[in-house]
Amino acid sequence: MINILYSDLHRILKGRVFVSGLALIFGYTFVLSLVLKVILMSIGADLSSDDVLTSFTTSAPFFIAASILFLFIGDFNDGTIRNKIMCGAPRRAVAASAITLGGIISAVFVIFSQISGLAIAKILTDGYEGMTAYDIADFCLRNIIAAVAAGCFMAMILMVLGGTKIAYAAGLVVTFLFRVATSEVADKLYPETGYTLLTGTKLKIYTLYDRYCPYSFFTGVNYHDLGKCLIGCTILTLISLAVGMIVYEKREFK
Repeated sequence: MINILYSDLHRILKGRVFVSGLALIFGYTFVLSLVLKVILMSIGADLSSDDVLTSFTTSAPFFIAASILFLFIGDFNDGTIRNKIMCGAPRRAVAASAITLGGIISAVFVIFSQISGLAIAKILTDGYEGMTAYDIADFCLRNIIAAVAAGCFMAMILMVLGGTKIAYAAGLVVTFLFRVATSEVADKLYPETGYTLLTGTKLKIYTLYDRYCPYSFFTGVNYHDLGKCLIGCTILTLISLAVGMIVYEKREFK
């Protein structure tokens, strides 16, 4: 598996898609921050470093889904996956490599987005006022851990669906549903006024989702516990690896 992983990682890092992804992240963060700065200036407010650093966060799940599906689906279309199997590579190793690499690439994208955000904040704001080094590191670490889990999950969906075109729709639809669920949970658990009205089983379910689901950390809010973030993301990553390897080994793909 290590050799397959190294080969795939080397190929992706040298590819145009990966470089284009980095450029898109920087451009998105800069343009969005610039537009937000203009809007805030028009009402007499200032752009904060916190606004810049979190500008990419809410869009990260969709970017991860699209980029991972786009990066790996070509392996099915050009016969790379089939060639690996024909050369004797274990099917589980092929699946594990793709899923692991999905997490690695997603983490790299998010790390780059945070570095870009810090650099852009230095240019467009008065500095990192209100944010300590610990706050920045804590926020970045949560997003990196969540990105690994989300990237592995998206790669697993692709492997399970065998690189078919439906993988695009499935990955984006699942991401959208998670985004809707995250908004619903946040609105109900943390209302703008007063206390939550949830009780009983519903409160427990919403609380579990908020504390442990990796997608609940892509909100730009820093109230989550880092330990619970790590537990939830580890569980989703392990589930993705297990399901992806088991299903891929038993199914025949073109």
